[in-house]
Amino acid sequence: MKLFNVLAVFLTLFYVFGFFLIAYNYAFYPSYLSYKVDCNIENINDNGEYIQAGSFQAVNSTYQEIILYSEDKAILKHEYIHYIEYLSGRLGDCSMPFRIYENELEAYIGMYLPDKIYQFIYGNFE
Repeated sequence: MKLFNVLAVFLTLFYVFGFFLIAYNYAFYPSYLSYKVDCNIENINDNGEYIQAGSFQAVNSTYQEIILYSEDKAILKHEYIHYIEYLSGRLGDCSMPFRIYENELEAYIGMYLPDKIYQFIYGNFE
């Protein structure tokens, strides 16, 4: 019975650590890099650590555009989430650092959702 408990604890720690490692690599750290680049805190484009694949520009209340530098569907999903954030009044700017990080975090998590779940939450993006 003790072996089973030790094994259960080990597997639980393994899964928890694995989840946080994946979340860090695919959501938390890229969101932080996007925040630093968007707010011109640090120019990290030169060393290849960050490659911008798209952007959402809200020029004014009647004109917004999504610019894609990649044909990847996940990038379109990411930028469409920013568009939805803008329409709902949740898109932050550099005067609100936590808000812009939160926006990037939502977009990085959302871009990896399966299409059916994504469309249920955000609507059709194509």
